Amino acid sequence: MYQLKKSSRRGRRRNREPRSASKILTLIKAVNDHKGFKQMASYNLSCLCKLISPPLPDWNENLQFALKKGGLRACTAAIKANHGDENLLLAATSVMDQAATTEEGAKEVIESGSLDACLDSIQSTKANVESAALSATQTMTKIASRSAKHFVNTGTTEKIFQVMATFKNQSSGVLNNCMATLEKISKDDDGMNEIVQ
Repeated sequence: MYQLKKSSRRGRRRNREPRSASKILTLIKAVNDHKGFKQMASYNLSCLCKLISPPLPDWNENLQFALKKGGLRACTAAIKANHGDENLLLAATSVMDQAATTEEGAKEVIESGSLDACLDSIQSTKANVESAALSATQTMTKIASRSAKHFVNTGTTEKIFQVMATFKNQSSGVLNNCMATLEKISKDDDGMNEIVQ
């Protein structure tokens, strides 16, 4: 009898929201509501990243909750609304990077369009966004390490080549990250076929 009570208590604990749930929801809503204001969007994404990152004790629960509640879709919307803004790209990639600590999160970064939005913003801007490009491509490599198969048939591989063309004379770090990502994608048969195409 005692065992049953104990396990049901655990089940309830797993289903409850993290302590920071209201803060996370407020930040996601703020990013979505004010995505056109790049400083506000950057600030809110930076605050969100702190809640889903160590050393906060319940960072992992916060991360799972933020993924379920559209944290990465908010990143995508903010990036698209502020094309080429380096501070916003850095804030967004910090959230994406933390999400990529799990395979589920890495898959969600690709499916939400956050990575593609970053790559589009980086390769099409005339401004100097080398720090953001380095950060985004490092995150991209991390995602490929966890979930290379999810790059296939998304159009992301083509965007990687576009970023490489943009940075061919500017940053060896960005090029190295792109090459490392392509190497990981090539280990999947469909990924290799996509690279060749």
